[in-house]
Amino acid sequence: MTLATVVSVLAARACGLPEQFWAVVTTVLVMQSSLGAAWEISLQRLIGTVIGGVTGAVWAAWFPHSLPVLALGMLVMGAICGLLRQSQSAYRFAGITLIIIAVPSYSGPSWIIALHRFLEVCVGIVVGMGVLSLGRSRSNTPQSATAAPAALPSSGMK
Repeated sequence: MTLATVVSVLAARACGLPEQFWAVVTTVLVMQSSLGAAWEISLQRLIGTVIGGVTGAVWAAWFPHSLPVLALGMLVMGAICGLLRQSQSAYRFAGITLIIIAVPSYSGPSWIIALHRFLEVCVGIVVGMGVLSLGRSRSNTPQSATAAPAALPSSGMK
């Protein structure tokens, strides 16, 4: 996981993204799953991020910051997820993304903030999946499967 977090920060930095910690947080979330489950859940997270990002950008640009407006945004975002038949995971990530974009006051245009959050999350997903895939491919090689049992007698462990 350490390698993945470092790569995530470096990739986000190389892309010039302003809040690289979102890439790292996403990488850590992705790596909490097994590889098979991570592919499906990462796709759902990506879809949720798009839905939440678009909804958040619209809400931040067109509506004043207030609790009732945020609640309405969450309802609209939930309706969009429902209409698109998205999973609970996509819905949760959409809600998180909407809040990250719509609640704070940013100095830049809301669509740029939404794009940055989307790209930061994408970097995190790609890095997390890449490191999970790399780890899995290394653990499935014939050499690594036979190396551990062969090393046991020489280490004194049985």
